[in-house]
Amino acid sequence: MMQQTMITPQFKADSLIDQLRQGIGFAPSPRRADAAVLLAITREDQPRVLLTRRASHMRHHAGEVSFPGGRREAGDTSNIVVALREAFEETGLNPFQVELLGELPSQRAKSGLWVKPIVGLIPPDVILVPQPDEIAEARFFDFDELPLIPPKGSIANSMIMQISQPKIRVD
Repeated sequence: MMQQTMITPQFKADSLIDQLRQGIGFAPSPRRADAAVLLAITREDQPRVLLTRRASHMRHHAGEVSFPGGRREAGDTSNIVVALREAFEETGLNPFQVELLGELPSQRAKSGLWVKPIVGLIPPDVILVPQPDEIAEARFFDFDELPLIPPKGSIANSMIMQISQPKIRVD
């Protein structure tokens, strides 16, 4: 049995987007997650990431800062479909404006649900319309601001660390 090792790749590309394009992808037979989120990164020299603040009247996760996303529904055929549908429902993000790059390892939420992060690029000038029933605010953040936004130890913070410090699993 071979030992699995995590290495940080030495990319020749300078930008985070180039590193992500080279460092992540999709599993050939992905595991069906309970929920999915979209890590939407703007396609520009200084990429930014989309975060939302949940509406204060929500029964679950009220006021929390998170990536657009949510639970799988009966008609959802993949983790990608869940992430894109939820991002559209919450922010009005057109799924056809998302260039899918890959997925990050599933994370276990406080609720016990398995959440699959899907990473995609979006235009920097995309128009978002937060759905007030679910989302109080949708906003873009520079990557250097991100460690200050979601609380340390949170699922969102863990995903941010995986993006800002990409690694490849070697078997």
